[in-house]
Amino acid sequence: MEQRTFHGDLKPDELANLLMAQFNQGSFAAQRYNQGDRVMVQVGTRDNRGRVENALAVAISKTPDGVNVSVGEQQWLGAAADLAQAGLGALFNPLSLLGNLGEIVSDVSSFSLPQQIWQTVDKYSQSVGASLGGDPAKMVVACPYCGAANPPGAPTCAGCGAPLGEAQPVYCPHCGQQMRAGSEFCSRCGTKLL
Repeated sequence: MEQRTFHGDLKPDELANLLMAQFNQGSFAAQRYNQGDRVMVQVGTRDNRGRVENALAVAISKTPDGVNVSVGEQQWLGAAADLAQAGLGALFNPLSLLGNLGEIVSDVSSFSLPQQIWQTVDKYSQSVGASLGGDPAKMVVACPYCGAANPPGAPTCAGCGAPLGEAQPVYCPHCGQQMRAGSEFCSRCGTKLL
């Protein structure tokens, strides 16, 4: 499961509506479920018989200063199994690939579905001025020596003059998770920070 936190004026219902509008058409299918203050959108691809396969669950929940979005895979084994079965069939009968070609193309194109979902989420967040990093206007950095509140990025404490470099938080450029300064990897997604 991949998870990202967006900071800004984001509304889970608006994002869910956008995902529904984007993916409930053509070769895609989407359905929405509300679970209290959390919205779940399920997005999948349709095969040539209209059945939904390769579904992903998108969970959207409100945070104090934005939203948390998680995309979890479902039924990926079906696509991998179809590809493996086609490979084995081709080994014994190369002409068998012709009958499975439409299904193979559908399965391979579904592997880009998570990227398409994240692109839609990213476009929405940019359109409302949100970002993966924290909002500096709402943050303060506490001095580790005297406890005084300082604006993010301040090199020294306004109260005692102590250096604040070690106290400055950093944000993962991939998922937006706030991390302590000096962290090498994101604790949420594992992205290298330094």
